[in-house]
Amino acid sequence: MKREDDYFRQEVYGVLLGRIKPEEEKYLLFFPYSKKVAHQIRAGVFVAVENFGSDEYYKRYSILQIQNAVPTHYALGPSAEKLETEYPGFVLTSLDSARVDWEQETPREETTQIRAVAIPIGVQLEVPRTSSDQNPSFSDDLNIPKQGAKAYLLNDQAIEEIMNRGLDPENTIEIGKLLDPLSGISLKVNLSELLKTHFGIFGFTKAGKSNLASEIIAKALKLAYKRKSGLRIVIIDYMNEYFPLLADMYGELPRSFLILLDLQPEIIDSLEKVKKGDVRAAEKLARTLLGQMIIPEILEDERDALISLLEEIALELRIKLYYPEELPAFIAGELHSIINKYERYLRTLVRVLRSYPEAISQLEEGDITPSFLRRLAQQLRDQARRGRFLWARPVVREESISEVAQAQTTLDLGTTGRIQTASAESDTIDIIDHERPAETTTGRTGPECAREMASRLEELAGYVELLKRIPKEARISARELVAELNDQKSTDPHLYVVLSDRVAELQNFLGEVGKRVYEERRRSGQNKPPILFMVDEADEFLEARHEGTEFSETKEKSREASELIARRGRKLGIAIGLATQRIAYLDTKLMGQLHTYFVSKLPRKTDRERVAEAFGVGIDIIDRTLSLRAPKQWMVMSHSSLGIPGTPYFANIPSAAERVRSWIEIRRKKRNSS
Repeated sequence: MKREDDYFRQEVYGVLLGRIKPEEEKYLLFFPYSKKVAHQIRAGVFVAVENFGSDEYYKRYSILQIQNAVPTHYALGPSAEKLETEYPGFVLTSLDSARVDWEQETPREETTQIRAVAIPIGVQLEVPRTSSDQNPSFSDDLNIPKQGAKAYLLNDQAIEEIMNRGLDPENTIEIGKLLDPLSGISLKVNLSELLKTHFGIFGFTKAGKSNLASEIIAKALKLAYKRKSGLRIVIIDYMNEYFPLLADMYGELPRSFLILLDLQPEIIDSLEKVKKGDVRAAEKLARTLLGQMIIPEILEDERDALISLLEEIALELRIKLYYPEELPAFIAGELHSIINKYERYLRTLVRVLRSYPEAISQLEEGDITPSFLRRLAQQLRDQARRGRFLWARPVVREESISEVAQAQTTLDLGTTGRIQTASAESDTIDIIDHERPAETTTGRTGPECAREMASRLEELAGYVELLKRIPKEARISARELVAELNDQKSTDPHLYVVLSDRVAELQNFLGEVGKRVYEERRRSGQNKPPILFMVDEADEFLEARHEGTEFSETKEKSREASELIARRGRKLGIAIGLATQRIAYLDTKLMGQLHTYFVSKLPRKTDRERVAEAFGVGIDIIDRTLSLRAPKQWMVMSHSSLGIPGTPYFANIPSAAERVRSWIEIRRKKRNSS
């Protein structure tokens, strides 16, 4: 049977002086100084102090966490500022005496104490007073520690039991080990709570944000595979760095994909050949893709292994190109975005210009060809040169006449009601309705808008040419992706890393896919399988709105989708994870929706203040991150996913690159042995 001695380090104890301020739950403690004790009494450790809840049946101890501890010599005082006002001879003599006192191996001088500030964590240790078989246990603490009571250091066993209190062993992942003075103790989180209530990773350059995110994702996927939970993870990878850090997941999980948003001709050439089983084309594609990624230094010697893995993924057609499933609507939207910039200046003319995208949106995908778009661009340029703008008429195939005719009144395209029918490739096609009186404009604004529309149409003509070349097996549309994300039949975990060099493409993807997933689940009431959108460089996607701020259309879309997920997604099983170094750019209210924070060293005070305000803690808590020295060291605190809500822990996160390198070595040995 356990006793209280099994939880305490009996050789080290101090005394509780009381609250520092009556209105705050911060307590002052003294510990007798020695070099050994100074190493043990440091920020982060836990102490037990008997509280006023003790009775004849139980002795109860409040558990407090030390926030800071400073060895203090009371001949000198706690502040050097005060020493400047003292007589110099007295100060120098006292300093000589203090140098000797700091070297004591055992506490003997009452003038040297360790001054510690601690806060209660809401947990108490209950120790039975009788000799029954009942063991001590931990429970919620609503009591006040006794002034003058001894303060005992908890041992590692007690600390680990407290930290993991209430966590389901079957639903937890270990994200790292606590830093000294609690080194060696595992830091575990409840995965379901971590995802359901969202999380943020906030750290300065080279703090290891992508490393931390990759470790969380890899361990989450492994647990999901074991539990058959069907977890889906979508990573918005602006810096092209997540594939190397998750290469082992791509090697182990059959439902892991790379989604490319940029249509590069050389990649499409390779995919066309890969579809036919061309191994050389797969290798070329792998080298091209890896050349565009950031490779950790640890994995530089494993480039060939990563290329080999990418080659396998390519041959298995797990490299997908994002394809707009409604091409006419997509092109119309591109033109609308241009017209929207000029709307306040064009007034009447804007209705004429809007008839172009409205007409295009009525076409079918097969009607959209590069030559059609180029002819329309030339018409716009001709009209801009003449300063005359005509109303657009939809050009459709014969079988869709009635459908378009019915839509005319609603769209107010200005057509006569007579629809010309022709093949989209016919030389006689004319998208202009000549029976409508021409609208004219003065000045340069109208022609400028038309020329910009024409330039975009010519760009889109090249885009459509590339789209037509993509093998169907290598395409994925928003509709298809959302169907996969919401598929409840498949219990395999899915991983999607989304790549693009252009932030606007990634913003559009997050806005489109995120909102559609949310809306489909909202309509049906679906909340499984769980989905995580991991957004790297989050400030590019959900920047705070200030008075006078104007966002691009794509940033507005990504911001809207991110807000929906952060505020309402948890009921539908949709989570969001944010990683950024530019914390001050984020909306504090939106950050407040995140229940778990991973915070690294933040040199800027404004960033620390923003994090403290959003999580609801004092700035002094976040200031403790300034003591972090090495990359991969993080302060972790959570309202719901840790064993003790709201308590900050300092942990060292393992290297994702080392994990991948170990996996590559095991894979190499297996292949060599076979």
